[in-house]
Amino acid sequence: MLQEVKKLYDDNKKMEEMFVREKENHLTHLRNLEEELDAQVAHIEAQAREEARAKFELEKRNIEEKMEAETTELQAHLRLFQKLNAVLSRGRNEKHSSPSLDSGHDVASENRELRNMLADTKTNLALLHSEMAQLRAEYEEKCHELNCQQETVMAYMHQNDHVHRQLQLLHEANTKLQDTNDSLLTVMDISGLRSPRPTSPYCCSRASSTGSPVALSESRKCK
Repeated sequence: MLQEVKKLYDDNKKMEEMFVREKENHLTHLRNLEEELDAQVAHIEAQAREEARAKFELEKRNIEEKMEAETTELQAHLRLFQKLNAVLSRGRNEKHSSPSLDSGHDVASENRELRNMLADTKTNLALLHSEMAQLRAEYEEKCHELNCQQETVMAYMHQNDHVHRQLQLLHEANTKLQDTNDSLLTVMDISGLRSPRPTSPYCCSRASSTGSPVALSESRKCK
């Protein structure tokens, strides 16, 4: 009988220790999983933001450099255009003031050359205006792409928040499970299903033995 009680006590103690170890391992694994997911989400989120920002900054800088170069060239053509207008105006004034045939021929030739240069300048200005319009369209398109990327990042952050909420729910469920396990252990303590405190086999044998001197003495007194 004592051996069976001792065996039952040892078995219950082993089961209790195994239960505690499993619970601790589960909690540790869950905490590690939460930390790993948080780190991965934070890393991916930061990497996505950095890549989007770097890409947009590079494209924006390239477009700004092109626009600056086109603007510089446009300003140069405008200065040339203004210079040609000034020369043509001065030539017309000289033509009216000096009726010489030779000078008139030279002025007419110079005017034709200037008009050709003016026509080329106008053509270049039109091309520059077209290129500037194209650059503006590209710039607006890049801005639209940036907005789309920002919306994608926001959607990713929303998904990240959802994952965090799921982790929080999982953590709360695990806490409830732990509380339930603690309550179960308490019920087991109250109902005596858990392992009792070890008692001395010698004391048990003295209390249960009917052939002890004390029992025999009491038996004699009764007789």
